[in-house]
Amino acid sequence: MRLILFSMILIVARLIPHVANFVPIAVYSVWLISNYSKKQAIIIFFSALLFSDVLLYFMHGYSLFSPWFLINYFSYAILFLVPITRINILIAAGMLLPFSFWMISNLCLWVATPYYAHDFFGLISCFILALPFLKMSVLANTLGSLVVYHEKLIPHPTR
Repeated sequence: MRLILFSMILIVARLIPHVANFVPIAVYSVWLISNYSKKQAIIIFFSALLFSDVLLYFMHGYSLFSPWFLINYFSYAILFLVPITRINILIAAGMLLPFSFWMISNLCLWVATPYYAHDFFGLISCFILALPFLKMSVLANTLGSLVVYHEKLIPHPTR
């Protein structure tokens, strides 16, 4: 039941109008890792993400399988490599994972697209212009992790 509830929250949070990156995706990944095997967590996470992306495609015309789509999915996949423990769960979900996603996705964006010059100044511009997205992601995931942690929805990771 919790799995369906959390998945629906993620999907709805991505579909409703919101401030850019104000969706607690890292909290969802940490919750899955804490409650399921890593393999199950990855399958569930990407299924919910893909389902919401398909809905966004039909509702708003968002592109599927564009370079940005692939960069996001690659960046999310890397997040599952971060070891999560009971001690660092709030830090991981609230700060570490959003920051890692921001670093990886913007580095990939800079490398794979023509949006920024492929020099040092282009790289710096890419990261500076993405700071508002990082701020919203950290805020959403910190608030989300506090709620999830406070409500004891994340047990001690045993996997």
